[in-house]
Amino acid sequence: MSPEARGPENGMRGRVLLGKLIRGGIEPTPQLVPDLLYEGRIHSIAAPTGTGKTIIAEYLALQVLGQSRPVLYLDAENGPHVIASRLEEMGCDLDSLDHLFHYYPAELTLDPGGLAALMETVVDVGPALVVFDSLADFLVMAGMEENSNTDFTRWAAEVMQPLKDLGVASLVLDHTPKGGHGPRGASSKGAKVDVQWELEVDQPFGRERTGEIKLTTTKDRECWLPKIVRFSIGGGVFARSYGTIDVPDPVTKMTDGASTIYDTIVSAGKEGARWSEMERAVNGSKGTVSRSLEELFRRELVLKRGTRYYQAGPVPLVQLCSGENPLPEPDWSGTGVGTNVYQNGTAVPDGTGDTGVVPLVPPPFRGGTSGTTDAQTGSAVPEPTGDFAPSGQGGTRRNGSEEKEGSGEVGSANPSPAVGGSEAGRRLTVDEAARVHRLIAEGMSPTFARAEVLGVP
Repeated sequence: MSPEARGPENGMRGRVLLGKLIRGGIEPTPQLVPDLLYEGRIHSIAAPTGTGKTIIAEYLALQVLGQSRPVLYLDAENGPHVIASRLEEMGCDLDSLDHLFHYYPAELTLDPGGLAALMETVVDVGPALVVFDSLADFLVMAGMEENSNTDFTRWAAEVMQPLKDLGVASLVLDHTPKGGHGPRGASSKGAKVDVQWELEVDQPFGRERTGEIKLTTTKDRECWLPKIVRFSIGGGVFARSYGTIDVPDPVTKMTDGASTIYDTIVSAGKEGARWSEMERAVNGSKGTVSRSLEELFRRELVLKRGTRYYQAGPVPLVQLCSGENPLPEPDWSGTGVGTNVYQNGTAVPDGTGDTGVVPLVPPPFRGGTSGTTDAQTGSAVPEPTGDFAPSGQGGTRRNGSEEKEGSGEVGSANPSPAVGGSEAGRRLTVDEAARVHRLIAEGMSPTFARAEVLGVP
């Protein structure tokens, strides 16, 4: 008899085997807005009046609309003209706003009619995010005391918890006590949310002045979000100001974490890599695994089926980028690897209780404080040194190729065959390397895939 089936006839059912769960690898909760909101979890932002809580809520709503997913915004504090004005300043798409942004000047009560109306609206709209702006006003509407733990616990159980049960993320805007920290009033506020952000103004801002605000996590039940997120705000600006930079490799453009995870997946071959194996490869950092997989999926370098991850093509990316002779193509026949059997994406809740495979999207701008600046994204790009340094900057490239002193040229211990002249031997761009991988995944040999992309005979 299996462990799940054991127990008295009339005893409890639904035992979960935690050992089995851990052996399979525990993957992180998907993030609705990277670094800021989880899918299907309860979040709060607490701050004094006038510090930008509503602006951040609108920013988060626009990030969700950008995924073509609906938002339900219940406003008991600002009014439609204030909300519309700020959304316009943020450059919202008007058609998307009318189609997906469901704004209600709210009057939410906890009587059966009020709760039924809320849940009927949620079912009809199908939002990925519900915003309550702000909590103090909703408690007053319900005839409750902000300082009462009993009142808030009831409000959370009847309003926020049903949304979480449906797989819908919620964001509650709250106030901090004057001169203090943490949510104002009932101490149970912190216990009933999954993520609690505290907002502070680091540099004053206004319509004609750009300043900076800082979000700090004071609670993160899942422990995947960063401790601090900063925004530049005011003077017509609202954007992530800076964050943690994972230095990219100058040739592959991969971060160290993504390179390690990619190598782990490649080494696993046709067996595929488990989450737990990738986690061990980066010394137990779940966050590194999560961010690295997002990067690899976005660049179509890995595939997933079930709980295992596979290389999208049989040739390592560094060889494709560097122009070195590709490895002999391995025999992938009968394994499903290198074919179109697997789909790009990650399994995430779809709000219906089912799990589907959906494509990943790029994370938001992370910015930076050192190195050069990328003209397209504004993010900081450190100067490359050492391994894979471009010609003339010194350093030694991996896989046997090295830089010739004084010439600025790169030579290889195993040069590629002279096919198509110098064009065939040059380094591929990242886009070209991704195209080569796709052709290999469709069954073309590495040599011919490279020649096809470069347009050489």
